[in-house]
Amino acid sequence: MKSVNKKALACLLALVMVFESMTGISVMAQTDRAADAVGAAGDSFASAVAMQPEEKYDVTLAAEGNAYYKFTPEESGSYTFHVTGGRVSLYLHDEDLDYQGGAQEIVVPDAIREIAPKGLTNVNAQKIVLPKQLVKIWEYGVSGCKNLKEINIPGNVSDIAYHAFSECTALESAVINEGTKNIGHHAFAGCSALKTLTIKEGLKQIEDHAFVNDRNLTEATIPKSVVSIGEKAFGYYSSFYTGNAVVKNNPLLTMRCYPDSKAHQYAVENALSVTLLDENGQEIKKPSQNTGDNGNAPVKTGELHTVKDYAYEIISANTVAFAGLAKKDSKSVKIPDKVTIEGKEFKVTEVKDQAFQKTDIKSVTMPSGIQSIGTKAFYSCKKLKKITIPASVSEIGSQAFGNCKKLKNITVKTTMLTKKSIGKKAFKGISEKAAIKVPKQKLKAYQKLFQSKGAGTKVKFKK
Repeated sequence: MKSVNKKALACLLALVMVFESMTGISVMAQTDRAADAVGAAGDSFASAVAMQPEEKYDVTLAAEGNAYYKFTPEESGSYTFHVTGGRVSLYLHDEDLDYQGGAQEIVVPDAIREIAPKGLTNVNAQKIVLPKQLVKIWEYGVSGCKNLKEINIPGNVSDIAYHAFSECTALESAVINEGTKNIGHHAFAGCSALKTLTIKEGLKQIEDHAFVNDRNLTEATIPKSVVSIGEKAFGYYSSFYTGNAVVKNNPLLTMRCYPDSKAHQYAVENALSVTLLDENGQEIKKPSQNTGDNGNAPVKTGELHTVKDYAYEIISANTVAFAGLAKKDSKSVKIPDKVTIEGKEFKVTEVKDQAFQKTDIKSVTMPSGIQSIGTKAFYSCKKLKKITIPASVSEIGSQAFGNCKKLKNITVKTTMLTKKSIGKKAFKGISEKAAIKVPKQKLKAYQKLFQSKGAGTKVKFKK
């Protein structure tokens, strides 16, 4: 250890003793290397400490159960600790926080901008207050806090890293405020007491298994801004959730989300209950359950219903759209021409946008009453090998069969397709060896039309 200025050190120690006698709070700056220090006591205590990069520096607060905060500077320089009323702040540079101690309530200093990897791991606190200017919670930053009851994550935290709050087994509620963009994989995994989750507008991505093993989660509010929800992010559990053996089992969970949003789609695909919200974030009330003349309870346009592993969306008083699979591992699907919902029979007339997108289906049979195939309805179904487009179809959405690399056999029975009724790139990415069978009178017209919508020049057309 390098030599220190004895007079300066003696002066600092004297000031510390004065502060302790006046406030009852013990403050100690510890270094692994020597440091010159000056201090002043009063209503607050300030100590400027010359620090070296990559070394850890501690501030001990006896008032918080002899707890201490750790700072690891990225560069050398003079850093200042301020202690007021049992709270500590670090000025001059923004540093990661690493805390150890037995405090029941931790108020993270205002100057802290990031929770370091494992910075608050396994602490005993029941309450952790994060500063508004916090911008990052690193991997395992607040994991394993067995007594933590609730957490409110400031909107300036743009990224919640993987396993950031995993295994906080007493955590009952979490609020993620406007501004956060990403929730990493397993970020809240194993929070077995978590009941309510509120995510404010602005979030873009929820990664794989983010809330896996949260068996008591009954309500999750997901904003419209979310454009990506990873595999098994909600509604699944396993005794070993970091492995592949993940089993769905959360009938309690209701997704509060907006019509046709990514969360809405995820809920349908994973057979979760849905509460739809209006533009003001208020629940869209279901119509009165008073029965009509036929004794059937009325249903509302836009509602989603699951019948025998398939999801349907009400699109009119008598028709529904096939909206997706309750079991994503389905290999062969036969869409019925009619379906009974709430005691009323509906005709299936559409395949909704993204209904089969990125699933492992190998074959799909559509009924003769299908009139429309939605945007990306079969997009990136990489195991789909054949499809028949019924004679009733008059519209095919953009990229409807895009990136279906193994799709080799297409039978087109309809004669109603036009340049305007088929969306862009509807057949882009199908097999180069594909053969498309079309009505005799449409051979030349459909060859030109389908190639303009993405079918390759090597694709063969036949009547």
